[in-house]
Amino acid sequence: MKKLLYLFGAMALMLGMVACDEKPNGDDLGDGFLDNVTLAGFYVYGPATGAENVVANNMMARGYNEADKEYRAGMYEKYIWLKGGQDFWLANYEGGELFYYSAILADVDLSQYDKNPQGVIKSGKLMDESEIPAGMELPGMQVEKDGFYHIIFDTNTAQPQMPQAQIIVMPVDWYINGGNVLAEDKKGVREVKEEGDVITWTWAEVELSAGAAFKFKYDPTAWKINLDSSGNVKAEISLGDKFDGENGLSNTTDKAIAEYNDIILDGEAGVYEVKLHYSKTAGEVGDSFKYSIERIRDLDSFLVGGYDLVTLHKDSKKDAAWSIKYLTAGTTLDAVAKTWNKETKQFDTETVATVTVETTGLTLIYFDNATETISLSEAKVYGTSPVFSGVADNWPEGQADCLFTVNADGTVTSPAVKMAGQPRQYVAIEGAAWWQAEFSLVNDVIVYRGNGGECHGGAEALEVGETITLDFNNGIGWIN
Repeated sequence: MKKLLYLFGAMALMLGMVACDEKPNGDDLGDGFLDNVTLAGFYVYGPATGAENVVANNMMARGYNEADKEYRAGMYEKYIWLKGGQDFWLANYEGGELFYYSAILADVDLSQYDKNPQGVIKSGKLMDESEIPAGMELPGMQVEKDGFYHIIFDTNTAQPQMPQAQIIVMPVDWYINGGNVLAEDKKGVREVKEEGDVITWTWAEVELSAGAAFKFKYDPTAWKINLDSSGNVKAEISLGDKFDGENGLSNTTDKAIAEYNDIILDGEAGVYEVKLHYSKTAGEVGDSFKYSIERIRDLDSFLVGGYDLVTLHKDSKKDAAWSIKYLTAGTTLDAVAKTWNKETKQFDTETVATVTVETTGLTLIYFDNATETISLSEAKVYGTSPVFSGVADNWPEGQADCLFTVNADGTVTSPAVKMAGQPRQYVAIEGAAWWQAEFSLVNDVIVYRGNGGECHGGAEALEVGETITLDFNNGIGWIN
C-alpha cells in the first residue's frame, strides 16, 4: 500500500505540515481503530509499535524544551520500542477526529550544534495525506533495527527550522553519567532484558562514592538535541530524579527543584547494581521510567596510612590517586592496595610502598600508580565558580583570593562567598584541571568527584558572605 511512496521522497522532504481529517488506508482500519483512546493529543501507531491501532499507552508526552527549562506548546516526545523494517505513523486525536502524519526519514548530522550527538540521527519533515499525489497513500516511517527510540517533534512551523529537523527519531542506548563511572565506559557492561512490556537495563557494577550524583542519558557525548537552528528549542536526552519518593525519573531540569535533578546516592560509598526500568504508558516522559540501586560490596581502594585515596580523574591522562589530610611530622605511612578478586569473592591486599611525613600540616598525599611511589606536599585548596569569583560565568583556577585558609586544628575555611549558589572546590594538582580533583560538601559529608561526573548536585547553596569549613581527616564539613 505504501510501496510506491518512496519514489516521492525527495519531493516530500520539501513539504511543510498541514492538517487533514482523512485516515490513511481508511477503508481497512475498521471500527476498532481507537483502542481506549479518550484524551486529545498525538499518538504513535502502526506495526512497528506492536499495535496496528491507535492505543492509549502510545500517547506522546508534552515536549520539554531544555533551552528554557519549560514545557513547550506544540512540542511532543515519546520513548518507545520499535521493530525494524516495519511502518509507524503519528495520529493526532482532536475534537473527536483523527489527523494523520508521517515523514520521509533521512540521516541528519546535528553535531555542528553545541552539545548535540556526534553521530547521525533519523529526521524528516512532517506531512499528511493532502501532500501526497492522487492515488497514493501516506508513507510509513521506519527504522532499520529493532530497538528503543526517542521520538521528538515540534509543530511550530513559524519557528526557524533546521533542515529535516521537524521530527527526530533517535536510537537510545542508555549510559550512566556521574558517580565514579564515565559515560564511555558504559557500553558492554549492562544487560538489557525484556519481560512483556517492561524493559530493564542493568549495570551490574557501578562505583559510587558517598553522595555521588548521576543521571541516565543515551549519548556519551551530548546532553540535548537541537530542534531549530537558533538554539531556542532543544530536547533533553537525559533522565534525572523526579523527587517523588518512589525512584521515579523525569526529563525535566526544573530550576525550582534542583539545578540538574541529579540522582543523589543516599548511602555509603561502594559498588552498586543499578537498574533502569521502562514500562510503556501515557503521560509525562518520566511516567514510563523508574530506577533501583542496590549496594553489592565495598569499593576497591588504595589506602595510605589507613586513609582512602581518590582516583584522579582519568581525563587528566594520569594514572594516579590522591587524598588531603592533616599529618604530623615523623608519621610513617604504608600504602596498601585493596582489590576485589572476582574468583575468590574476597579482597586481595598488598603493601606497595611506605613514606615518612617530614612536615606537620595540611598535606596532599599523591600516589603514582605507574611507578608505585608516594609523594607528600603542601595541600592548597581553592574555590571556583561564580560563587567565589563573584562574576557570572567566571571560573577562576589557582586564584589567591579563592584560597582556603588552614586553621590551627587542621581544618580549612574558605573565603566568604561573593555570589549565592552551590560552592565548587578542589585541590591543586600539577598537570590536572581543577574539576579533575574536585570535591563537594553534601549533607555535611565531603564527596569526591573521583573518576565520575559532577558531584555538587546535592551541595547546599551558600549565601553571600558565608564560608565553608572542611575537616578532611574526618570527611565532614559545615557552613559558617
